[in-house]
Amino acid sequence: MRRPPRNGVVLLLVLSLLTLMTVVGVTFAIVSSQYRRASRATLRHANDAAGALHSEEVGEIFDEAAMQLLVDTNNELSRIRFHSLLLDMYGHETRSGLVQGAQFAANGSLIEVVTSSVGKTEGELAGRLFTFTSGQMRLVTMRIVDHDHFPNSDSFRLMPLSGAPVGVLPNQGDSFIINGAPFDGTGAGFSGGAVQLNGQVRVDNQGRLQTTNGIPLQAALVLNWMRTDTSVADPSSVYLVGGLDEDYDAPDFQNVAMAAEIPTSGGLAVLPSFHRPAL
Repeated sequence: MRRPPRNGVVLLLVLSLLTLMTVVGVTFAIVSSQYRRASRATLRHANDAAGALHSEEVGEIFDEAAMQLLVDTNNELSRIRFHSLLLDMYGHETRSGLVQGAQFAANGSLIEVVTSSVGKTEGELAGRLFTFTSGQMRLVTMRIVDHDHFPNSDSFRLMPLSGAPVGVLPNQGDSFIINGAPFDGTGAGFSGGAVQLNGQVRVDNQGRLQTTNGIPLQAALVLNWMRTDTSVADPSSVYLVGGLDEDYDAPDFQNVAMAAEIPTSGGLAVLPSFHRPAL
């Protein structure tokens, strides 16, 4: 007995496959769209966070660079170490100590402070700036108008500057610093024995500091003390001697922060800051 033909079976299979492919395609489109949206949201969030962090880091870097340029740094990895504007004005002869007692003087217009021994001779520190670094008068700066030196202590009469608190005295044990006298130095590389700028260090052919062997070089001409090994050459004994607060400013090896335009036969030659081609 012959079975009747099953008309439309092939068409039904084809339609089923087409429907399945349509479902798969729609599912893929929906999933990929959602994934793309999620990825974009994640990327946007990451960029916002990174942008905020980047801005903060950039601000910190600029703050650090500005502080090194203005007040110098103890960071031995800094290439502008010893070339700050504050060091160029006051040198490195800062004195520091502790307050032993204080009282008002001259009908309250001055403050008389007795401190630990920080001076060497009578009146030596008169005229300098006296800044408290701790206590209720922290960061208050006053002018020294009189200085008495004793074997174990010093006495200062301080004139408050504009903005100083009124009717406030420092407490016993408060710390302070006294700036160096402005522009009283000889310049970098001073040699006291020869009374001239001929303090020397020794370097090899690649400019690295040496202890004994090497080419003698004036310390004043060594501008980059980055990564200096103090057992090889101590900046305080060969470079800072005499003080970096010389009494002039010109774009030379003593004032490397300064730049200049030098007229030449071929036009203007630019001498950039912190670089001296001749050295």
